[in-house]
Amino acid sequence: LDCDNLESLDTLLRIVATDVQTLVVLGSRAVFFRPWCIGEVTTAHAYGIEGVMLSLPGMDVLDRDTIENINVMVPDLEFLVDHGVRMDDIRKALATYSAK
Repeated sequence: LDCDNLESLDTLLRIVATDVQTLVVLGSRAVFFRPWCIGEVTTAHAYGIEGVMLSLPGMDVLDRDTIENINVMVPDLEFLVDHGVRMDDIRKALATYSAK
């Protein structure tokens, strides 16, 4: 979704919340280190939308430390916080995609 709508985060997150039935996450190396992708995953999680991971070769698996320190590893997350996306919700959403 993000490549179609990089102009407006509010529009992107509204589309995820209202028009997506299942969010398919293409598990590239950097997917969970891109603020727009984190915003999509977090919004889907907040609205109870099922997320399905398609892991690609070379994908970095999220671990507990990465999730806990995501605000340090992805400094641009403040941009999401400015749009009402809370860090607790980001961490909860990312945990659903973490290594078990």
